[in-house]
Amino acid sequence: MARIGIIAVMAALLGGCGLGVLQTARPVARGVVEATAGTGVMANDVIKARNNQDYGWSFVEIGTRMGLTDNLDIGGKLQFFPGGLLDLRYNFLDKRSPLALSMRGGFGGSAGSNGMAIHVPLALGISYDWPRVTPYAHLTWSHFWFWGGEPDDAETVDYVEAKGHGDGVLRSTAGVRFNLGGPVLLYLEYNYWLPLLNDEGDFYKFDDTHVVLLGLGFVSGDPIF
Repeated sequence: MARIGIIAVMAALLGGCGLGVLQTARPVARGVVEATAGTGVMANDVIKARNNQDYGWSFVEIGTRMGLTDNLDIGGKLQFFPGGLLDLRYNFLDKRSPLALSMRGGFGGSAGSNGMAIHVPLALGISYDWPRVTPYAHLTWSHFWFWGGEPDDAETVDYVEAKGHGDGVLRSTAGVRFNLGGPVLLYLEYNYWLPLLNDEGDFYKFDDTHVVLLGLGFVSGDPIF
């Protein structure tokens, strides 16, 4: 049986983004736009084996969101460069409540040097707004399908047939957003990626991964509609 090459998607992400959320559970207000950018460190066994160090720090997070209503917004972000993700987020609670409880779902794809990928995330989020600080948490199921991956042919004897069910990761996110005054927001966030489903035949495999992010958000002024 072939040794499956751990082209862990995490290694590909070092040149792209998509490792974090950098958002609370509350949608952006109607007609308002928020742009976010961040960077950080991640640690897993793949990085340790390939780079002989416990962590890597060479990726960026770039995204934007716009409020469609006071309870619904739409967002886009870069990931698996070149690639992207679009999603919708809905807050089930009254917009006047400091507590937000939301669901977020989306669709993404990429076509990089390591093949093509489709990503379908579904997330639950919760946050609570104080005047200057908003703690938040998300629980996300991320499902991926990959095509065009290659095995580690140094020890390849046989190929493993793809089952077609894809790969699934449960991502836990905890963070704090600070309102720095005016349009500027500061995010400090931790993510843990736990692989729970693996299709060996697509020659991709996620690894248990820890990610710490630092990001800035910039909110537009008056609503555009």
